[in-house]
Order: sequence, then C-alpha cells, then structure tokens
Amino acid sequence: DGMVDNLRVWNSRMAKDIDVVRSKQIGRLGVSSNEEPERICKTNRAEQPRGIAQSLKRSIFSSRNVGSDTSDLLPSIVEASVAKKKIITEKELLDSLEEATITRDDSRLDFMANFFKDNSVSQLTVMKKARVVWMNDWYPLQDCTYAISLDKEKKEVMVVFRGARTQMDWRHARDFKVHKTTNPVKEDFEGKPSHIKLHSGFFNYLFRLRKDTNTRKYDEIANKLYYYGQEFGEDFSLVVTGHSLGGALSTLFGFYASTDERFTKRTYVRVISFGSPMVGGCKFADSFRYQEKIGKLRHARIHNNRDVVAHLPMKIMYDIEGGSTYQHVGIGINLRGKNPLLSCIYESRPTITYACSESPIKAYLRAIWDNPFFKMPFFHNIKYNHTLHEHQQRLTRGIELLKRDGKDSLSSKTLDEIYRDIAFRPTVALT
Repeated sequence: DGMVDNLRVWNSRMAKDIDVVRSKQIGRLGVSSNEEPERICKTNRAEQPRGIAQSLKRSIFSSRNVGSDTSDLLPSIVEASVAKKKIITEKELLDSLEEATITRDDSRLDFMANFFKDNSVSQLTVMKKARVVWMNDWYPLQDCTYAISLDKEKKEVMVVFRGARTQMDWRHARDFKVHKTTNPVKEDFEGKPSHIKLHSGFFNYLFRLRKDTNTRKYDEIANKLYYYGQEFGEDFSLVVTGHSLGGALSTLFGFYASTDERFTKRTYVRVISFGSPMVGGCKFADSFRYQEKIGKLRHARIHNNRDVVAHLPMKIMYDIEGGSTYQHVGIGINLRGKNPLLSCIYESRPTITYACSESPIKAYLRAIWDNPFFKMPFFHNIKYNHTLHEHQQRLTRGIELLKRDGKDSLSSKTLDEIYRDIAFRPTVALT
C-alpha cells in the first residue's frame, strides 16, 4: 500500500510538470490553449524525440541534482531495486527513459517490471510487448470509446472497449429491449435461424447508422483493425476484450468479426470479457456456438461470483423460442472471493463451465435461478464485486490456488484445450 501511495504521488507530480511543459510549448507556438487540438498536435509532432525527452527531463528534475540520492523522489523504486540486488540511480532511470523515447524501443523499459508487485496490472502492463496505436475518443459523450494495440511478437491485434462512463453509455446499457436482426453467419447449419435477437442498446451502439457519415461503428473499428493488422500481412490474429459494457460490446463485436474472413484467415477470433452482461437470445447463442464449433471463435467470459451485472438483463418472462430472453455464451470462468470466516480452512477455486444448448424449459429454469436478486451480494459489495480490480485479484489468487493443488485446469490449460475438453460435453465442469 505504501508503494502504491508513493507511485501515486510521483505520478501526480509528473502530471503537474508535464502540464507545465505543455503550457510552455503552447506559449512558444503562439496559440491559445482553447484552439483546435489538431493544430497543436501537428506542430508538436515536428519536434525531435530527443528534444521532447530533454524538455520533460529538465521540467521534472530542474530543482534536483541528477545522480543524487533518489529516496525522496522515488522511494518505492529504490526499495524495489534493493530487493532485486540492484540500485538504479536517477540518472540511469532518466537515461533509460530518454533512450526508449528516442529509439522507440520499448524493451529498454523491461526492467521497470521489477518496480511493481508480481502479477499486478502495472507489472503486466510493463511486461506486455504490445503498443497502443489508436484510441477513439473524438466524441466521448456520444460514441463508445475503444483502443487498438499491436503485439509484434504474437502478431496480434487487440481492440479494447471501455465500460460505462458517460450518460450515453448508461442509456445504451439500460436499453433492455430486444432487437431482431439478420443472422450474419454465412454458412448453413442444422437449425440455422434467419434472424437473431440481440440487446437493443448494445446493438445500436455498434450498428446504428451515423447521420453525418452514414457508416456504422462496427465498420469503422473493423476497418481500423484490418488496417493495422496489415503490418503483419494476412498472418495476424484478433483479440477483443472489455469490461462491463465493454465486455458486452466485445462479445457482440467478436461474434460479427468471426463471420468476417479478414479476421479468420490465420486463426479464430478470441474474445475475453470481464463482468459482461448477456447480449442475445437463444438463436444468437446457437449461432455463436456454431462459430465456435467450426473454429472461428473462442470466448472466455470471466466474471466474479455474485456480480449482479453478469446476471443482467433480468429474465423473468418465458420466451417461446428458447425459454429465456437472454443467454450467456462461451466458456464461463466464475471467480469466487475469499470468505473471511472460512479462508483459514478452505478457499473456493474458480469454476469453469460451458454455455451449452438447453431445452426451453431448462433454459427458463436456469434464468429464474440466475435471477440477479438471488445472486445479490451484501449491499456494500455490489459495486466492489463488479470492479476490474477485483476480477484481477480473484483471477490471480485462483491461479495460485490451482497451481498449489496441482490440478490440471485453469492454471495450465489453454483456452483451446478447455474448449476441446468441455465445450461440447456439457456435463463436464473443471474446478
């Protein structure tokens, strides 16, 4: 906790100093801070990387002697470095940052992974070889926000959807009406429906036509992904992920992308959602399972036990087609929290199941059992159980417990292996 507090202080100090540098740059350009950002960004891009790095260095450390005792500025980093039997001075750190900026070589910053707690989000971020190449937040109050990253080592393109933050996000998330649309799956299969039913809010966020450009958000994102994927030729894979609203959008986007030949030439589309609500009905689920069966789609649906959002929308009315209006899809990984009363005796392990096809009666009974009111935690835990931080904590702890048990499950199996073992054998569950 002390280390996190120190990092927060350092980050806030850097943010203030960077604002000072930005204001100085804007002043030198002779423009107002209220002018269009495009003009400022274009001019800033003309500066040399070395000049930018040096100006930031002078601003952040202008009142300090480079190479002096760093315990005041970066106490947490010094402590972490001592634990690793290596002292990193302020000058060495600054030189590494400058060289990484100038050469665009992210590997020069790999040593920073030692500054953070093992398996923490910060450490995983540093260790990840991917780089962000695009972020769409032009109209953050009207459109869904997403980012695209590239991983050259894995030849992987990833799109990340943001969860609900704005009023428009919540308006779409609460639009529980059912939207009937044409089934995008091109191949014929037994019982193939011509139309599928989807959550109206999620569908409209990705597929409504814009009045100004007459295009859909899905097409914009898909074209961007394919454009950046061309850095690897045709030999690239697509990963789609998100949390909460972002998890629902990633599920829907991944399903449609699996019907696009541009993204399935090398391998299947991989969807990893966190705390996602349901996005479609039984016909959608049947089509989703067919895409999984023919090897074009894989979905790891990770959710915390007693996370209310994962049991939405509420399904109390009987649906004539499939029993339940909404159904989950993919491999469900249920992460159980630590019980303070029983943790000294036993800790629950993650449970892995597959959303298989069910009869309408069974699907309806399951919908009643999975009613959000029956899965409600104590009131003060409703919001906490849904946070991405709690997902990460439980997932890390679950993997540690499974490794300790020596079980051949989540800790050692790939998503492909889990699919092979249980996807079409609904009576099997890995724990």
